[in-house]
Parts: sequence; C-alpha cells; structure tokens
Amino acid sequence: MRFFALASLAVVTVAAVSGTTGVAPFDRSGAMIEENRSVDQRLLGIHYISLKDGVKPEDFERFVVEEWNPVARDLLPGIDWMILKGERNARDGEYLAVFDAQSVSVRDRYWPSPEENSEALTAILETCGEACTSVFNRYSIMIEETRYADYVRIARD
Repeated sequence: MRFFALASLAVVTVAAVSGTTGVAPFDRSGAMIEENRSVDQRLLGIHYISLKDGVKPEDFERFVVEEWNPVARDLLPGIDWMILKGERNARDGEYLAVFDAQSVSVRDRYWPSPEENSEALTAILETCGEACTSVFNRYSIMIEETRYADYVRIARD
C-alpha cells in the first residue's frame, strides 16, 4: 500500500510538472530530457561550508559583512554571490555560499570546467588586486567547503 501511495504521488507530481511547464522532465526510461537544459537557464551554485576549528561564528559573520560582501558582491558581472546561514531545522547555524548566475553560459564564462578558471576570471581578479587576494585568502583560512553542486531549473521558460 505504501509503495502504491508513493507511486501515485510520483505520477501526480510528474503530471503537475508537465502541465505547468509544457514538458515532462523525464523520458520513459527515467532519463532527464536534455532539451530542458539550456545555456540560458539561471543557475545556482550551492556550496556547503563549515567553519574551521577555532573560527567563531560571530567573527566569520563580521568578516562576511565588513570584508567579503564589499569585494565579492559585484565582482563578477552576471553573478550574485551570497553567504547564507541556516536559520531553522536541519542546517540551523550552518553556512552556504550561493552563486546565483544569470545563466549556465555566465557560469561557464568564469569556470569553463569545475576546476578551471577562465582567462576572463583571471583578468578580473588581477584587476581587483590586493583587495581580492586578501579577502579570498582570509575566506579560505576561515572555512572548509564540504561539497558543492550547480543546479538549473527543470523547465522551459
């Protein structure tokens, strides 16, 4: 009975998604339909971070407000960077770094692959100079990134 209820919920969910977007997110084999992914889709990079031993939350938060935000906020055209703190439930008091990119192609302009900085990003960081170097070094001293992933919405606009 429980399996039937879950299967029914899945069918209703797919039907609802299909009805609102005009396209089913998966084909009959269960694979994601590739046409739903576009270089023009908005992208969120979600990076789970934790403070290193000895770093006090209030010191990290002061750093974000006073140093990180003024430098990183408008550094990359097309990307809004923000540090978020869990306020309830499972991640209460834990942190995320979120990269809100206008599109997949904007993300790719700066990071053509997961471990590669582009020439455009390198030029921006060089122009920013000591301010960027100082802030990014301090950031890396304070946090550990545990995992990350980039997400795009499964829909056509």
